[in-house]
Amino acid sequence: MYFSHPTNYAYLIGGAVAIIVSIVILAKDIRLPLNILFASSLFFFGNSLLFNALTYLFTTDQGAVNYIRDVSTISGGVGAFLAFITAFTMYKGLHYLKKWYFIIPTVLVCIVDIAIGAIFDTVVPDPDLGGIKTTQKPWVMIFLYGIPVLMLILTNIYFFHTRKEVEEPIVKKRILFFILGFLFMILGVLIYAIFGILEQVFSYSSPTVEFITWIFASLSWVAGPILMLIGFYIGKISKDSVEEIQVQ
Repeated sequence: MYFSHPTNYAYLIGGAVAIIVSIVILAKDIRLPLNILFASSLFFFGNSLLFNALTYLFTTDQGAVNYIRDVSTISGGVGAFLAFITAFTMYKGLHYLKKWYFIIPTVLVCIVDIAIGAIFDTVVPDPDLGGIKTTQKPWVMIFLYGIPVLMLILTNIYFFHTRKEVEEPIVKKRILFFILGFLFMILGVLIYAIFGILEQVFSYSSPTVEFITWIFASLSWVAGPILMLIGFYIGKISKDSVEEIQVQ
């Protein structure tokens, strides 16, 4: 694929939306740890989309291309793990950020995941398209897509449990939008991953299917952060409810 491919514009828009949403969330109250975690997860997610688009800016400098692709891969993994930490600590309590038996294993799994993804996911020239394409062994997709999707699923599970326990209707509605937002992000990754599996495992390639796949994945990645932003600004949460979520 080449940089002017229409789907790259979708990546750029999706990445920009996610980063803007992260800044808006952080600016709302930079003192809240959950805001910082939430905003950071969306920032890394947006960064992953932007650098995924920038990967196709070069067609000859393999070093630069692979470096940019690595940034995209690492950012996506970090964003997924930060989202999980956000939802987990919202449900269990912020004091878990100081628990070594939670933080250390989570960080170690994240490091292993992004390291394997960055090392074994490569970019190669694509003579048929006159550009470049990513390539990896099927097992590498477990680390590129499988583990991040698992972390996002766990994120939604903990958001769901939190939503069941809070009583204020506005809080429930906000968390519902967070859940929907991450569902769209999961959907985007799954759409992208399924086509990658078809291409790598079954040697299936169709420019039309590939184009449709990228468009739907990109639309999902754009919709996710927008839904979360809507959730952040629905109604006004009472001070007691904020304290209830922050310290459970």
